[in-house]
Amino acid sequence: MRKVAEGRFARHSSLDLGTGVSTYVTDGKGGLFGEGVVRLEEIDTALDHSLRRELSIGSREPLSARCQITQAYELGREGWRIRVETRTAMHSTASEFLVEGRLRAFENGREAFSRDFEVKIPRDLA
Repeated sequence: MRKVAEGRFARHSSLDLGTGVSTYVTDGKGGLFGEGVVRLEEIDTALDHSLRRELSIGSREPLSARCQITQAYELGREGWRIRVETRTAMHSTASEFLVEGRLRAFENGREAFSRDFEVKIPRDLA
């Protein structure tokens, strides 16, 4: 395995003094933690993975908590490349957890598959 491109990793937090919303973000490009794009020499295949997590909550409202994760995974070699992109988000109401997501898969730059979903899960005293 050999690194073929540098990656980066950043994390930051913020507090909006007007709204009271606190946000924490981690963002890795070119590898989950910014370790870089690598080539698996044995099979001549490049691998790239990026992941962004964003968590937020209002100072006086527990039901305002939100989590969103966006990621992309790319794998390829000469004449063949796949990419999978996902976005998932979760928040809740007093009675349900709400999970929504999107999956998009590409082969050689053309969308091969796409799916959106939304799931409501009763809290059942949770």
